[in-house]
Amino acid sequence: MSFLKMIPGVSVIFLTLAIMVMSQPAIAAPTTLVCSNDTRPDLAQVTVVLEEAKDTAVLNYDASGQMPASTKGPFTATYSPQTVTFDDNNEHPDNGQWAYYNHYTIDRMTLIFLNYSSMKAPWDQAAPEDKALWHYTCHLGKVQF
Repeated sequence: MSFLKMIPGVSVIFLTLAIMVMSQPAIAAPTTLVCSNDTRPDLAQVTVVLEEAKDTAVLNYDASGQMPASTKGPFTATYSPQTVTFDDNNEHPDNGQWAYYNHYTIDRMTLIFLNYSSMKAPWDQAAPEDKALWHYTCHLGKVQF
């Protein structure tokens, strides 16, 4: 540190750099949830990748039966202290009866992941026969070795 005293202004520069580095917000790594479908246990797991710093969520579906593995997203997500919510909607008028609406919620405390899925109209407007509520139990995905 004695060399800093010898060069005027250098200690101020180092002090300024140190304060800038310490005041940078921490960039959180993505959180990965591995979720099992409680509604249909025979279906493959879903991995949810949450990036709060980017306000996004991505769904990764494992291959299941005739369905290949797939990824959906990134979706714009809303992060609150209690929940993460995001939507995947295909409501274009040309899709007609094939329009679908998915509203996803994740409880940050219990890691319960719900998918409110409906056809032809958003959940609150859809006919009962056009609705399905998918319930998943998740756990934090961690590198095992």
